[in-house]
Amino acid sequence: MADPEGFKGSISRCSRFFSEYRECMVLSPDIRRCAPLREDYLECLHNKKKLLRMAAILAEAERVAAMQQGEAVEENSERRLVPEVGHVQAMIDEETRSSRFDEEVG
Repeated sequence: MADPEGFKGSISRCSRFFSEYRECMVLSPDIRRCAPLREDYLECLHNKKKLLRMAAILAEAERVAAMQQGEAVEENSERRLVPEVGHVQAMIDEETRSSRFDEEVG
């Protein structure tokens, strides 16, 4: 991250995480101590953990709905570890709407 400014000229959403990570890297001789800060920064940038958690929630909701309808459900199914494109787009749209709302309110 070269510039702490965001897309619209304000402070970017991940600049705080990057600053903490950079400070740790400068001050600590052991980079393993900075691993949690790096992980936080990368999560802020890419939202991978959040997307995986949302996919797990969606899979569980589908499993419960299928059980309520009386359909057979595989207990150890790993088919939904990665969300489908439509679900990811819906999650992104929802996050965009909520962040716009926060900007308008704040």
